[in-house]
Amino acid sequence: MEKLPVKIKNDIVSLEYPIFSLSKNKSLLIREYVHSTSNKRIKIIPSAFGAATIFDKELILFCGYKILSLERNGYPFSDKITIDTYEFLNFTGRSTGNNSYIQFHDTLRRLKGTILETNIENGGIQYIHGFSLIDEYKILKSGKNSILRVEVILSQWIYNAYLTKEILTLSPEYFQISKPLERRIYELARKHCGKKAIWKCQLSIIKDKCASTQSDRHFRAEIRKIIKNNNLPDYKIALDTHRNHVVFITRNTKLLSHELIKSKILDWYGNLEK
Repeated sequence: MEKLPVKIKNDIVSLEYPIFSLSKNKSLLIREYVHSTSNKRIKIIPSAFGAATIFDKELILFCGYKILSLERNGYPFSDKITIDTYEFLNFTGRSTGNNSYIQFHDTLRRLKGTILETNIENGGIQYIHGFSLIDEYKILKSGKNSILRVEVILSQWIYNAYLTKEILTLSPEYFQISKPLERRIYELARKHCGKKAIWKCQLSIIKDKCASTQSDRHFRAEIRKIIKNNNLPDYKIALDTHRNHVVFITRNTKLLSHELIKSKILDWYGNLEK
């Protein structure tokens, strides 16, 4: 059977909520995020190995890719995924040197060890649901450090997202975004701007969605660096300093021009910091 290609897909919830740490160092901080409109809460509780990072998330995306590939090509699939480590490293653009295999083991530990707690209210009673990003992992090794193959059992929450197609397509360039905050800003652009020409949001809300502990002033400075670098696939960002908004803008110039003229916001657009 000829293999039909699939695209990289991300579950919608982790695009919306700041589940994955952006810290370059081991983070042992317990974080809680409350959605500004729905009041839904999610608490992220790291293990001794630290919280799962936005780069650890690549393994979840790869597992989703494997599930969708098997489904599309008519093969059986389940929440248990077998991963060829070399294939994963190549797929995500990582080095295939010895250190990458050691780091891969730490990725598994963080994904398994990080606990997510969510609150659900029903009939005046609150339920708290706690789970990890992966339920189990099993490593096949050759020698001291060489990880040849891994069996991963995804959490039911992640697996269900792919089954029910509560997912969005990411740019093929996603893995090339090397800075954690830039990667997170792209995720927010993909979730909220999507196929629209423009989406804007208060700086403080974007800061919360990135789980940043910086002051608004310092976070704004980080956003300005992203504006200057202009490296995001599919989108660029700007600042509306008068309203303290971060503005997400499509790179589709035809769509953007049509929206600016239709909504009569050419002057506003011209005054953005971009």
